[in-house]
Amino acid sequence: MSEGDRMSEGDRMNEVDSFVCVCWGPLPAGRDDHIGCPVIITHESQVVDVEQRKKLGRLPEVCWCDCLTCKRVWWDKDRPMRNGWKLVTASGKVIA
Repeated sequence: MSEGDRMSEGDRMNEVDSFVCVCWGPLPAGRDDHIGCPVIITHESQVVDVEQRKKLGRLPEVCWCDCLTCKRVWWDKDRPMRNGWKLVTASGKVIA
């Protein structure tokens, strides 16, 4: 990586501050002051932020937030991801 490609400290801080949890909306700089992210969104009522609700695609949906709170729950739920029309875990279990 060249010197010009490196992210400055300010850029890193802005990136950290820009996390948006699908369920809770834009997160403050602390990133971990929300709890109860379902990770797998099965109903739009699970999404608190109206703007995020509008961005939901086909349900069920997996929360795409990279904050530590959401990622911990994502790991705990065996890393769910979309595979075609299904949601599956890393071990191959079909969730929805």
